[in-house]
Amino acid sequence: MPDDKIRSKSAELLAHALIGNEGDDSAIKDKCDRLASEIEEQIFVHHGNEVNVEYKEAIRSHVLNLKDTKNNLRNRLLNDQLNASTFADMEGQEMAAPERRMSDEKLRRNSIRDSMAVDDLQPMHRDDEDPDRGRD
Repeated sequence: MPDDKIRSKSAELLAHALIGNEGDDSAIKDKCDRLASEIEEQIFVHHGNEVNVEYKEAIRSHVLNLKDTKNNLRNRLLNDQLNASTFADMEGQEMAAPERRMSDEKLRRNSIRDSMAVDDLQPMHRDDEDPDRGRD
């Protein structure tokens, strides 16, 4: 039964992220609770009906993206522009706000460029006396 507690807490965290600052409106609270339950259920199914590390990471990622004030996911869900099932199946990069995606892409490109160590490359010099020297 520990899985039930984790799943219940996951739905609670999702609902809290969806409610945001509108916790006083009972209609919005009810809708957020319903959406949170649907999202949690879909994430659970997507992870093979198991509460595992990947399930927990997915819940965490969805909650953080819903809480991001620069991200319009919360509004899209509440205004029925995005359904719970589609949202539940989204990966982290898909959920990220456009500014975040651009920043992540820039970091990725810089990392690739830096890992190539282009500045460290030196031309090889051939020894005319022994042309095979230095070759393995």
